[in-house]
Amino acid sequence: MDQPHGAGAGEAADHAAAGAAVVRHVAGSAGWIAFGSNGGDTYAVDLTPGPAGHHGQVILVGHEQSVGADLVSDSLTDFVLGRRAL
Repeated sequence: MDQPHGAGAGEAADHAAAGAAVVRHVAGSAGWIAFGSNGGDTYAVDLTPGPAGHHGQVILVGHEQSVGADLVSDSLTDFVLGRRAL
């Protein structure tokens, strides 16, 4: 079963309790379309989300993570406007 990855440990625990992953727990995906970087980690639009996620969510693929990514925003529009995922 996919493991959840969200904006924080509390959110990840909430999704784990619900049994649903927002971001797939994989090493990478052709559906993660990179569009920027914060100097080490990569921002991407997620076109292959987990069962509890949705197409177009913005994720942060950490350079120190071997699998998974963190949910940043619900959409690219929300990301540009500075609205973080709940």
